[in-house]
Amino acid sequence: MEEWRLRPATENDCALLFRFRNEALVRAMSFHTEEIPYEVHADFFEKLMRAEDRKQFILEVDEEPAGQLRIRQCENPLSGEYTAAEISYSIDPRFRGKGWGTFLLKHASGKAEESFPEAVLLIGSVKAENKASMKAFEKAGFQIHETGEDKITYIKALNTNGEEG
Repeated sequence: MEEWRLRPATENDCALLFRFRNEALVRAMSFHTEEIPYEVHADFFEKLMRAEDRKQFILEVDEEPAGQLRIRQCENPLSGEYTAAEISYSIDPRFRGKGWGTFLLKHASGKAEESFPEAVLLIGSVKAENKASMKAFEKAGFQIHETGEDKITYIKALNTNGEEG
């Protein structure tokens, strides 16, 4: 059985997240497909690590980095209040096709509730051609909130008692 953990990112994760972000399929399935120079990424990462409204996590499987999850406080599209958390994630190519995307999205609920207790809704957007992520969101219990020409937005209600939603 594989051992896993979802840990907060540390200052030592800058290069790892740079590699994840610039991987070809991640770029192709991102809303911003351009390759990011390391200096730009390092600046972004430094701000991310200090931000109060964003949290970055690393998924490790058998002590190997397998993916990343970022959670950001945002406006709730249902109420207009600042009670939602938006997620983005990626899975390392070595771990794709094994259910880790769905696993990560299921555990995003608990991390969002821990990080932002006022959040009542989890939101994630996927490019319309990203069938793997669409499947992962649906398997993780998210519902389609909005379908656009080039993206689908998913939502999932969060529990207020800290349990997985």
